[in-house]
Amino acid sequence: TWQIFLIGFMGGLLWAIGQVGQFNSMKYMGVSVASPLSSGSQLVIGGLLGVFAFHEWTKQIQFIIGFIAMAVLVVGFYFSAKRDP
Repeated sequence: TWQIFLIGFMGGLLWAIGQVGQFNSMKYMGVSVASPLSSGSQLVIGGLLGVFAFHEWTKQIQFIIGFIAMAVLVVGFYFSAKRDP
């Protein structure tokens, strides 16, 4: 149907825009800086999407441990992408 085509087309268009942005960031920052930032942000945003959109965490301990884990991820990919002086 045309609705399925339109949704697929819009998804592909958004993917293409994101891919162009990622290639440009690789040229601007270099692969060793852009790659950890890209991978880390995908992990964090994917986790947050699961929490807030799909309600995967239901207990308080899951929120505490989950947000601590996300903070550790952010610190880890920050130091992975940090350039030496």
